[in-house]
Amino acid sequence: GKFFSGALAETVLSKGIKVGQEIGEVELDELLVLSEGKYAFDKAIDYLSRRLHSEKEIRNKLKLKGYRPLVIDNTIAKLKEYGYLSDENFTACV
Repeated sequence: GKFFSGALAETVLSKGIKVGQEIGEVELDELLVLSEGKYAFDKAIDYLSRRLHSEKEIRNKLKLKGYRPLVIDNTIAKLKEYGYLSDENFTACV
């Protein structure tokens, strides 16, 4: 009956969770990782929109913001998949 943690409505809806529905620890953790991942990705995009960064710089910035290692790994993978993060591009511009 107490507030534990917030999750994005988009994430909750994508998982089909209804108001009053009980979920287990595994499902809750998955939900929080997905929500946190959205925030981490948006934060990383914010950093990259200002200037190119190396993978290590983005990892360090996200770590300082308190994101879990799994969330950081997922964010880095997604950034690379979309072509937003490349150490080769970073070193070529330095």
